[in-house]
Amino acid sequence: MTFFSDDTARRLVQNLESVDETGQVEYRILMWEQGNVYYRYLLPQAQFDPASEPTLFERAKAVPREYYVADVVSGLTRAAVSATDSLVYFKKKIPWEYDHDDPPERPRLVAEVVLHEARVCEFLLAHAHQNICRYVGYIPSDDGTTIEGLCFEKHGLTLYDAVITKVAFDRSAVLEDIHCGLMHLHSLGYVHNDVNPSNVVLSEDGRGIIIDFDSCREIGESLIDKKAGTFSWEREPCDISEPENDFYGLEKIREWIEARTTPFRRFFVGNGHPMTADLRAEDAEIDVWKSIWKAEKLASIRENLHCSMGGVANNVADGGCDQLLENGQWNLDMRGRRIKRKLKNHTSDKCGLERKTSFFRRCNCGQCQVIDPLEKDGIECFV
Repeated sequence: MTFFSDDTARRLVQNLESVDETGQVEYRILMWEQGNVYYRYLLPQAQFDPASEPTLFERAKAVPREYYVADVVSGLTRAAVSATDSLVYFKKKIPWEYDHDDPPERPRLVAEVVLHEARVCEFLLAHAHQNICRYVGYIPSDDGTTIEGLCFEKHGLTLYDAVITKVAFDRSAVLEDIHCGLMHLHSLGYVHNDVNPSNVVLSEDGRGIIIDFDSCREIGESLIDKKAGTFSWEREPCDISEPENDFYGLEKIREWIEARTTPFRRFFVGNGHPMTADLRAEDAEIDVWKSIWKAEKLASIRENLHCSMGGVANNVADGGCDQLLENGQWNLDMRGRRIKRKLKNHTSDKCGLERKTSFFRRCNCGQCQVIDPLEKDGIECFV
């Protein structure tokens, strides 16, 4: 998502990295916007030289607008503000996942998601709630026939950013705000289906406000082949839109906040290097949605990986779990957000650490130690 831009200016709007299991960048996906058209280029190398951008843009291919631009239909509210208004957040989909060599089976996939969210937001606009972000309306194209993006009331930090940057807020009150917002959705017959810290923002008066409704579906609706959930925050299986999906995400947020705000001391095994971790208790089972790396790999990957979803990272001292992540692949964008994931189930013969649903249980071999991703020598990375 990005902000509305000048029709004539060319802008590099995304620089996505495909990262292998060793933390090395395999290739990059570059996305430009010019004249309200997106262009995509797969850079088959790890390094990106900004000076080469004009040349690379000439090689880029335009993504078909019908793939990501939704048609204006009856019943939608046209925003009475511009996309650049300081009081609104303008949400615009960037179709980075479009592959010219392997076109999607649904040629209007992203457009369908945009239109779906607009319709859900129209319904919510008629049933307002203080813990549901207020929808302002859609921004039309110049000819008024298509949707360029959706506008929402603008608020402050996301809950994720507030916790990571240690901004003070009333945790209990915000969690209750999220619960109230979800109960309101459920009373209307809808489920959010993507409850995570990045989909909650804090208002100026400290209220928790739910955002992002492209996964919101009616209770009982099938989620197969539909956008729903975020890796490590979603209930598994998550094939049906039901309130339990939201309650699961809320409980994960509660645990995550507690883990991030209850510090204690830990030490690496083998090298005695002290690190801190924000976890509830030393013996607590840790839901690790980060990948586990060998200690000697830290130096090479530290600069490459930084995720935006928070949590904890695991480091493995010499000799432990070295075969845990076979054939894994992580695709991260420039902010480190996971955009695609391929990972084979695997159990380490040395320590018995097993993959469980979408996260790992903490290893008991005595060599896997948790490090604080906010420490100077820490890293954050996705499984």
